[in-house]
Amino acid sequence: KKQSAKHSSIAEYPKRVDAYVMRYLFTFLHNQEGFVAHPYLDGFNVAIGCGLNVRDWKDFKELDFTDKNGKLLTPAQKLAYYKQILRDRQVILSNLKGKDIAQALHKQYNLAKFKMLFKYEATKPSLDRALKKRIDACMKSVKTKIGTEAYYNLPPEAQVAILDMEFNLGSSFMLSHIGKRKNIRSAYPKFKAAVMRCDFASMASECKRGGIGNRRNTAVQQLFLKCGQMRFPKYGTALKDFEQKKQVITRLASTTR
Repeated sequence: KKQSAKHSSIAEYPKRVDAYVMRYLFTFLHNQEGFVAHPYLDGFNVAIGCGLNVRDWKDFKELDFTDKNGKLLTPAQKLAYYKQILRDRQVILSNLKGKDIAQALHKQYNLAKFKMLFKYEATKPSLDRALKKRIDACMKSVKTKIGTEAYYNLPPEAQVAILDMEFNLGSSFMLSHIGKRKNIRSAYPKFKAAVMRCDFASMASECKRGGIGNRRNTAVQQLFLKCGQMRFPKYGTALKDFEQKKQVITRLASTTR
């Protein structure tokens, strides 16, 4: 019975970790991305909330929008708003042709063109749901790319750092094979190799991303360096490692209730 209880506790570990990492990354993204309730342009993309890319109508229709009186938009109103945003986006990008788009948008170039983007705001509960759903998708994607065992071999803080990169870089991050038109640097092959051998110092040196602020790059780097100072038993190893693993389970249990 004692051995069975140990096995049961170890089996609980992935669920405890996932709950902890979900909360940690949710807060991390709010701190690093900020929060904007209305749609805005992030480079070529329409984004909302904490840097959440609105990839298509399916993403958009899951959000609840309100008018200036706090009344929820009807599905028809929401669809009309989405179509108008896409039209305005095209006009804005056409006006910015030949300019540094990121720099021009940060300077709020031709602000009048953003009028429709700012018209309605999404509710906080619907944005929180969408963000948690995107984080869950990032978890599944990373587990597929490196394998479930390799994922849980990493301390939770390292998982948070990798998931932040997945959230920011998208589907090409850590892929073994990418199309010819893709930039090979977006796959981060040296970083992925460091992940597979749990080399946190190399992860810290290879994790820097272009196009985001130094503050966020440094925060992710520090998470990896912190993991390099931990003694962390491998997931799924012999029961002799259980006492070490139990300390992590206890810590996570206290933060996920």
